[in-house]
Amino acid sequence: MPSSTPTRSIAPLFALGALRFALHIPAMVAAHAGHETVFTVLGDAARRRGARSLAGQFILSSAAAVAILLAAPQWWSLAFLAGWSAAWSAWGLLVHFIEAREAHARPLHALLLTIAAVGTVLALAGVIGVGLAVYSGNARGVKDACGKGSTNERCQAWANPTKTSGPIK
Repeated sequence: MPSSTPTRSIAPLFALGALRFALHIPAMVAAHAGHETVFTVLGDAARRRGARSLAGQFILSSAAAVAILLAAPQWWSLAFLAGWSAAWSAWGLLVHFIEAREAHARPLHALLLTIAAVGTVLALAGVIGVGLAVYSGNARGVKDACGKGSTNERCQAWANPTKTSGPIK
């Protein structure tokens, strides 16, 4: 039976590395020298926008997300995309707050990371949801077009009407 001693000696190192990674949040926001990521491009764009503009976007995006979820819950993917927009503007507002006051408290940086993570999840879920809606036929797409090989139920009903057993009187 193999010994578990090597695993036990690696576990604290792994935990220490994860803790160092989690506490060094500014490195997660900035990319390595010379390499741009989606997050650095979006971060730079948020830093260039004015606080009033970001606040307006936050309010409108949040209102749109809530309105879509309440009025048409089946379009949750669009609400998630509006939520991503709200998260991005909230992230920008917090960055403006931190940079204006030169506050570098860890809770604020943890909040930045949390907002970025929530925004990323909302964006990915929204894009996947829109793709699924198009693929499944719940949105306009290729499957809605009537024609040879169409899987749309309405098109199938027109192409293959149900036959009656006798004359209608």
